[in-house]
Amino acid sequence: MPLIAFSVLTLTWAMNPWLATGVILLANFFYVFMSPLLAAGMIVFSLLSLWLAHLMGFLIVPLAASIFILTWIVQFVGHDIGGEKPSFFTDLQFLLIGPLWILAWLISTVFPSLSRKYYG
Repeated sequence: MPLIAFSVLTLTWAMNPWLATGVILLANFFYVFMSPLLAAGMIVFSLLSLWLAHLMGFLIVPLAASIFILTWIVQFVGHDIGGEKPSFFTDLQFLLIGPLWILAWLISTVFPSLSRKYYG
């Protein structure tokens, strides 16, 4: 999911930086109500993604498009092996929540005391 988020964000940035900024703002508006800590983490992820896109220049479009296609193939193969229909077909929120799950896991792994304090 983070690679899908990265590719969508960088492809959007390549098309129109203002549109990418709007996507970041709208997504983080949603995230801040779920968890201010995770929203801050997603802002950092977004800024790092855009910084990388800026550094790569025109090469980011084929790279991000390739990442997008490959990660969706892996996503569908994984769901086929697991015998489950991808949940994002039923609700767009799952596309937004997926990266938060990964970020929450990362925070709880790297900073266990912070996650216990913050999540209870």
